Amino acid sequence: MFQAVGQRAADCYIDLQSMELMVLRVAWMQAQGLPSTDAAQKAKFVAADCGHRIVAAASHIHGGMGFDRDYPLYRYFLSMKLNEFSLGGAKAQLGAIGRRMAADAQQGA
Repeated sequence: MFQAVGQRAADCYIDLQSMELMVLRVAWMQAQGLPSTDAAQKAKFVAADCGHRIVAAASHIHGGMGFDRDYPLYRYFLSMKLNEFSLGGAKAQLGAIGRRMAADAQQGA
């Protein structure tokens, strides 16, 4: 049982590291004066997708306590949901990336 918890926590760590790497890449591109719109859109997708998985896994690891308003994990879950509703979730970001790619393909044809 504890092995499964450790594996789930390791998956969360990998997701967190990928989110951090994407954000640092966008920041570096902007600091170098490089176009970063594409990278920023991809970072938003990764943040939305991984953030959702991390909060859901943390709630499961803590036995569902993330849904209890008195438990500190609830604030992270609520923050993730507010960001998802206001900034767009992973599907919305993926749709935006797909529309941009389709427009680029039409311009190139």
